[in-house]
Amino acid sequence: MTLVRYGWLLLLLPPAWLLASAAGAHQEPGQAPAQARPYVVQTTPELVREGRGVFRRLCATCHSAQTTRSKVGPGLKGLFQRKLTPVMGHPVNDASIRDHIHQGGKKMPAFPEIKGRQMDALIAYLKSL
Repeated sequence: MTLVRYGWLLLLLPPAWLLASAAGAHQEPGQAPAQARPYVVQTTPELVREGRGVFRRLCATCHSAQTTRSKVGPGLKGLFQRKLTPVMGHPVNDASIRDHIHQGGKKMPAFPEIKGRQMDALIAYLKSL
């Protein structure tokens, strides 16, 4: 009786095979799903210039761009040539730096408002140090 009464609901749900095929529709064989591939900022002179401005406005109070010596936070010269971040010991890559800026750290406040092109510009600038 229940199946008869509510069986029509099953007609509204797409078959599982349809959902599964749609999820991988744009995926090349042997390629990781898009969400598993890391987003990497492509550094351009224009982005670096924009990022320098973001750094000066929001980061330079606590971080130096010219040295590895600490101010309030660590100096960031050569950050992307390091294996690990100076304080937290996280791998240095675009995703971990983006997360660190958004979430903050031991003494560093979070900056969730930095996103999109502004974040890309800041990461491009940090890569140029």
